Amino acid sequence: MRKLPANIPSLLGLYFLEAFPAYFRVGEITNRVGEDYYLVNYYSSGTLEFLGPSTLHLVHIDSFTEVNEDGDFTCRLFADKESLKKWLDWLEASHEKEKDERKVIPIKKKDMN
Repeated sequence: MRKLPANIPSLLGLYFLEAFPAYFRVGEITNRVGEDYYLVNYYSSGTLEFLGPSTLHLVHIDSFTEVNEDGDFTCRLFADKESLKKWLDWLEASHEKEKDERKVIPIKKKDMN
């Protein structure tokens, strides 16, 4: 069994954001199944509402402790739903700011005469 970081005694009851190159998904770790597996319930990322009982998935602990090639965890854990919501709001705000700061640069130089 892969060890959890020292500051996380248990995954049970935590919320998570799992990052992939093109998207992310969020959910809650609801039950522990054996030594290395957990049941998770995924949310609809736009509303943070459960997608329903059919969305329960059996996930190995390695999914929560994986590290990408940059050395970052691919899964970010949160103690409660409010903390997850704040993080998602921050992500959305930074994405909106990035869109607002884009500028159009003309390809053709203006005639300065």
